[in-house]
Amino acid sequence: MKKNFRLLGTLLFVLFGALIYFSCNAFSSDDPAKIRVACIGDSITFGYGLDSPAMQSYPTHLQTLLGTGYEVRNFGNSGRGVILKTPRFDGWRAYMKQKSFQDAIAFAPHIVICNLGINDDLEWVKGPQKRAEFVADYTTLIHAFQSLPTKPKVFIWTKLAPIMKGHRSHHSESTPFAFRMREDLETVASKTHVVGLDLFSPMYGVDSLFLPDGIHPNAQGANVIADATYRQILPWISPAKRFIFPWFIGDNMVKTPCESTLVCGVAPGVGNVSARWEKTSQKLPTVPTDSFGRFAISAAPQSLFCDSLILTFNGGDTTWIRNIQIGELFLAVGQSNMLFKVYQSTRGQTAFSSLSESAKRDVRILSRLPGFQTDGLSWHLPTVPRAENPDSFFMGHWENLSEGSVQNMSAVAFEFATRRYEKTKIPVGVMTVSVGGAPMESLMSTSLFSSDRKFDRYFQNEPSFLIPFLPRWTADRMRHNLGGYFAKNPKRIPFPLHYYQPNMIFESQLKALSDLKFSGIVYYQGESNATDFVPLAGMSPLENHTFMNTALIRDYCRYFDVYPAHFLMVQLPKMNRDWKDYRTAQKNACESTGAKLCDIYDLGDLNDVHPRNKAEVGERLSKLLLTMPLWQDSTPLR
Repeated sequence: MKKNFRLLGTLLFVLFGALIYFSCNAFSSDDPAKIRVACIGDSITFGYGLDSPAMQSYPTHLQTLLGTGYEVRNFGNSGRGVILKTPRFDGWRAYMKQKSFQDAIAFAPHIVICNLGINDDLEWVKGPQKRAEFVADYTTLIHAFQSLPTKPKVFIWTKLAPIMKGHRSHHSESTPFAFRMREDLETVASKTHVVGLDLFSPMYGVDSLFLPDGIHPNAQGANVIADATYRQILPWISPAKRFIFPWFIGDNMVKTPCESTLVCGVAPGVGNVSARWEKTSQKLPTVPTDSFGRFAISAAPQSLFCDSLILTFNGGDTTWIRNIQIGELFLAVGQSNMLFKVYQSTRGQTAFSSLSESAKRDVRILSRLPGFQTDGLSWHLPTVPRAENPDSFFMGHWENLSEGSVQNMSAVAFEFATRRYEKTKIPVGVMTVSVGGAPMESLMSTSLFSSDRKFDRYFQNEPSFLIPFLPRWTADRMRHNLGGYFAKNPKRIPFPLHYYQPNMIFESQLKALSDLKFSGIVYYQGESNATDFVPLAGMSPLENHTFMNTALIRDYCRYFDVYPAHFLMVQLPKMNRDWKDYRTAQKNACESTGAKLCDIYDLGDLNDVHPRNKAEVGERLSKLLLTMPLWQDSTPLR
């Protein structure tokens, strides 16, 4: 009798599951005039745990947001993953081996939104071979859709929704899985030329968006996912009306002779982009766009010159990138002393007038500045960008040197660039990314954090200023900037992003620069980490500072393909603070990696964290480099 009841219960469960599945996929008609959207994925897509998946899952809400011109279907399948060789109690875990996959293919979508990966964790963690299988099998899945006659635009979740407390993968002694897989998901997106979506940031640290199991969103969470998905896909599914370029490409930019990519961007549609130099009329190879309109022109210049580039889409729409200079390109990163402007420095009033005419012509600076001040201000929260759009937290573009522009440039970057130019007579460009008070953690990459278990403590689903081991000053400043948010939003929905959050500045700004060919890097940071902090487990303050600086130098040199001898670190100057250990750590890190240390101890001010003599800082930095073009340097990597 008991056996019969179990059998009856199993049959009812299967029938109930089938009813839910078909109700989720039969809510719209097959209207050929509509744009078909296939949402594929696991239980998060399906709507597991919701009272009514057919009415409450994120694809249902996405249908409402997109409107009647679209037909959205839910092809979610609970418990499914990517790796093909993973067994499961009902056969196979792989989504590609399920009927839901076949149905999604038969649907012939124009848009595909894919959320897979979270169920691959137990296999993925086994090592490099399984990680390689994950990338290869996910690539195969995406290619299956891209091979359809509809040539759909494919989006994948590269930043998976967070795992909250209560789930097996969320505990203090291991890195939550939702963080660790990002690098491989981004590799998949890059290999297949799809667009990655961030479904982590909109739900970060908000337990109230999840069911008690800590992984499945509740009805409110599904709404948040749908809203974030809609905002992120909308720019890509609506035809562009003009050429769009990333922030580091524009008039007056500097490129090196050994660049692999001259220009990249988004064209006004899908087609071909042609280019030619204005002065010489030299034509560059015409390149096709991908399905999103993205293109890259990879004709690298082999000599020093200055010219404007004319780009044409499908023989019609035309745009110019004017006054492109070929020369040396440097990256300058740091906190307030890197942000410190020319007009604030000791020779601010004479900085421009003292330059040679050729320097005024051949030196350019891109000042990438924070759009919100991190000093003692409470941010006007309605103007703060969404967390999944961190690039909007910054502003700034390439500029020539002029009486007006110089005053607001980074004094360190300006003094270094002009002195480097006078020594080599090679055009110089410096891209600066700096935020006052930024801790080192915000300037480090997520791939670095994922590569070493010592960084596990940073992977927590909590607002950064609630994490006890970040510098106290940093946490207090974040609380002050975002104070109004917590007064009005006690449940923290959605949680706003801040510059000081671990990885934020690197991921939102520096990561986009990986394909550029920098001649060197200037790094001036440390004041925020040198005093009030909690060391990593089992380390003394000196050991902690040495480990962190060493890890950052090696990661930057690897990521930007820069010789360690071309990484210049400014050592903290004297001041009435206990920075001795930090200065020693900077010295140790440079010695162990081969980076160059710029000693400015004597230039410090005992009572001011911002010494004003930046001209001498720039002079000392310039002396650390060879006078020949740095692309000719054969210094071996360590």
